[in-house]
Amino acid sequence: MKYSGMTIAFMVSFVFLATGCNLHSWYHSWPHPKATVDEIQDKQVRQNIEEEVITPLEEEIIIPLEEEIIIPEDDPHTITLQWKILSDYPPQEEIPGLNYIFWDGENISNGSLITGGKHSVEIRFPGYKTWVEKIDVPLGFSVYQLERTLESLPRKVLLTVRYDIPPSTLSWKAKYSLLGELESFPFPREAKLKPGRYEFMVEHPHYESVRWEKSIFPASIPEEIIVNLQAKNRNLKTQIEFDIPPFDSACLVNFIDTNTGVRHLIPSNGKIHPGNYEYIVEKPGYLMPGGNRTIHITPGVGDVYIRAKMKASARQISFDMIHQEKMREAREIFLDGEKYSFSNKYRPGKYRVVAHFNQFDTVEMEITISPGVGVYTVVLPLQKAVRK
Repeated sequence: MKYSGMTIAFMVSFVFLATGCNLHSWYHSWPHPKATVDEIQDKQVRQNIEEEVITPLEEEIIIPLEEEIIIPEDDPHTITLQWKILSDYPPQEEIPGLNYIFWDGENISNGSLITGGKHSVEIRFPGYKTWVEKIDVPLGFSVYQLERTLESLPRKVLLTVRYDIPPSTLSWKAKYSLLGELESFPFPREAKLKPGRYEFMVEHPHYESVRWEKSIFPASIPEEIIVNLQAKNRNLKTQIEFDIPPFDSACLVNFIDTNTGVRHLIPSNGKIHPGNYEYIVEKPGYLMPGGNRTIHITPGVGDVYIRAKMKASARQISFDMIHQEKMREAREIFLDGEKYSFSNKYRPGKYRVVAHFNQFDTVEMEITISPGVGVYTVVLPLQKAVRK
């Protein structure tokens, strides 16, 4: 197959174009033999044709692999706002959940894109003073860090006192104090305190004082503090009368809490907590006539008096009748003229005993039954009867 000179030149140009070579430079750099006049003219013709065909193809063409977007550094929308807002109490502690920053009047979130230049900033959060500021955001940075410390506002504090036993009168009122290092400061039941750490104390003459520490944190709602006061125990005094005086007059008062049923045995000169009670005076060998009584002991500072009349309890009596180490039996025994029976009970006091025996002389004697618990034993001296 034969090709013309023009066809060959076109094909070569196409090949070199695909490979990125400069055909014109290659052609003239290739060694040639000496040519005739006709060949030179033919060469000139071909050269003109090549210049017309090759010239636009040999221009450098750049084909980008992927699109590249270049953003100028001073683009106002490339600055990311990051903030860190701290509290003055607790000191240098970041305020959680803060989403109340207004940038030029618009509520924005952390990480928003902002523009460079001058802006007005307003930071709001419940319990803090609103921060208003004019700032100038510099250009040329990808992130603008905003760090500020908010000043907390005084917070309303409400103190509520609860009593285990209500006070008997309103003439006495609880005293509230803030304790400092050197002195205490009167504190009303409702007041405003700058957030911080405080020591409180509540006092009442009839109740145990309460003292505690508490942190008041920034917030827009009131801080409610509930204080429970316990009534002071009161001194117990007893005034007891006995129908038959005991050897020892000490008694116990059995208090039964009407709300809980709990019993408290309190001696004279002991302590009793205010409240509602049933009580009965207890002493071995004695009874309080009428049984349990009720009493309401109010909070106070004076003594609580329990007054009662005690009656000695009746006792059983046994007789010890021994002769020559043997227990003997009486035919009959009389106490103050009444026939004796072991099943009977006899109130403490003086009695005349008459005991009759078959083999022993009659025994007559005075006895005194003392108050006490259990069987009272009387020893009868026996003497063998002499028969006439």
